Amino acid sequence: MPRGITIETNSYATARDPNVYLEPLEFDPSRWEHATEEMRQMARPFSYGPRNCVGRHLAEISIVLTVSRLYQLYDIIPDPSMNPADMRQVDMGVLEPGCHNFHVTPIKAF
Repeated sequence: MPRGITIETNSYATARDPNVYLEPLEFDPSRWEHATEEMRQMARPFSYGPRNCVGRHLAEISIVLTVSRLYQLYDIIPDPSMNPADMRQVDMGVLEPGCHNFHVTPIKAF
């Protein structure tokens, strides 16, 4: 590239690349259960670098507050059939147990 040229990626286009995502225009959160490395590289919802999303920290704080509130309202009980091997962490962009078997029991009814 010649000096002085600015190169950008369009996050809307990269997150909907049909060569990377099956049915890219469909809302399918389950596609991230077995995300490929290419999918992770193409999906940058907050961008990165010095000019990333100004709302990123607000979104991350909101997630922490939401999860904290869920733990206040509910008992998170692992499925009785789980064993330590099931709890091995898997990297899905965020670390999570590999088994995906959790039951949630309400503490309070609102």
